[in-house]
Amino acid sequence: MKNKKGFTLVELLAVIVLIGLLAAVTTTAIVRTRRKANEKLVNDLAKSLKQVGEDVYVYETLKGDKTNENGFYKKFKSLSSDSFSISLSELKAAGYLKNVKDGKFISPANSSQSCGGYLLVKKVGLAPKFEGYVNCPGLKEATTDGNAYNGNFENSDVVLTKSTK
Repeated sequence: MKNKKGFTLVELLAVIVLIGLLAAVTTTAIVRTRRKANEKLVNDLAKSLKQVGEDVYVYETLKGDKTNENGFYKKFKSLSSDSFSISLSELKAAGYLKNVKDGKFISPANSSQSCGGYLLVKKVGLAPKFEGYVNCPGLKEATTDGNAYNGNFENSDVVLTKSTK
């Protein structure tokens, strides 16, 4: 009887196929997890923008510059049944946001990309209601409440993340 050392071709192929299957399953899980994490980051960014709007409203109502015709105080006080939006650039210029460059957020998932967005202010009852809209191309293509929202971003075919919670 011959003394065999090593593996047969069939055994090697079986091991290679198993490693390939494990790699495919693992890669799919990693991609899915990363996508969900990026979507959560965008949702959190929209919620943060909404919170900034509420904080700006409280501050401007209590201590805002009542003489500045272009200030937020005048916008909030003149809010009728119509809505208005506040851009990221306006919030940065007023000192309420820091992580804005060229009117856009730096993407939470990729610092070389940027995310557009704005704060929508609507009158509901006696107080305004704030909605944060964030557009991060390639990261999020649905709203947090499941409804499609076609925003007014220039040259954008990406649906926005909407936070009203």
